[in-house]
Amino acid sequence: MRTLQNYSAYTEAEHLSWNKLFKQQVVSVQGKACKEFLFGLDFLKPLLQDIPDLNALSKKFKAETGWGIISINGFVNTQEYFKYLYEGYFPVNISLRQTTNFNFDTVPDIFHDCFGHLPFLTNSQYSKYIKQISKEMLSATKIEQQYLTNIYWYTVEAGVCYENNQPRVYGSSQLSSYNEINYVTSGKPKIYLFNIEKIMQMQIDDHTFQQEIFAIPNFEFLSEIINQVNWLMNKSKLMVA
Repeated sequence: MRTLQNYSAYTEAEHLSWNKLFKQQVVSVQGKACKEFLFGLDFLKPLLQDIPDLNALSKKFKAETGWGIISINGFVNTQEYFKYLYEGYFPVNISLRQTTNFNFDTVPDIFHDCFGHLPFLTNSQYSKYIKQISKEMLSATKIEQQYLTNIYWYTVEAGVCYENNQPRVYGSSQLSSYNEINYVTSGKPKIYLFNIEKIMQMQIDDHTFQQEIFAIPNFEFLSEIINQVNWLMNKSKLMVA
């Protein structure tokens, strides 16, 4: 739920963990992350050297990108989450992962949200994609929400795109995890070309490395995904009518 960040509550150990995580991931994404992520990360680096004060970060980030930041504690429900996104606010969890989950954590935390997601919001194509998916989610039926959740997961959280015929990671869950980004680029996962109908039928397991992921050719393809989503939603409504 939405909450205020009590910055003084972070312990010295948590500050040290953040510093170690940040330095480690800045190195680990090189040569593996897509250029859109790296561009946004360059802008954010000075703001993420330490655990960020989310109120101060929100003001600077909104001035640069138009996106504000909402601090939350734990999970928010689907409607609330996508309402924030549609209105141009990214929810950031105030908690920081435990050292036992240092290199792979199944629960979104402040590092995942800030390091994995925020760099992409400096990209106008990506921002438009997020808001369009969110708009559709807010008026979707339960079955449509499941389809959209799958599409969101296999693009925003887990996925690759291509640069010079080489796969580059753009999934935020993968980019914020040292172990998973190395797994994605190891050649072990099965990589399929983006297929919306196959994605709709997938069973998401967010508690382990993704064994199957989907590739888009480039970020321009995000607008094509929106076209496919619009087709999907219109088809669903016609089937109900």
